[in-house]
Amino acid sequence: MARKIYTQEFKEQAVKLSYSNGKSVAMTAADLGLPPNMLHLWRREAKLMARVFPATAKRETRSWQSSRNA
Repeated sequence: MARKIYTQEFKEQAVKLSYSNGKSVAMTAADLGLPPNMLHLWRREAKLMARVFPATAKRETRSWQSSRNA
């Protein structure tokens, strides 16, 4: 079976959804057709990137939140 390759945009949207939809990570992963451990990994990577590049992470979060509220 071939491995699926996910775009960075898909990963970012999946992580954002997993924090905002009120569902468990496992349920969100199932909704997206992902193994739960993959979404957990992407969330850990996103947290790590936020620690390494905090200004960028805050700016991206604000940008995403304002586009969501529009």
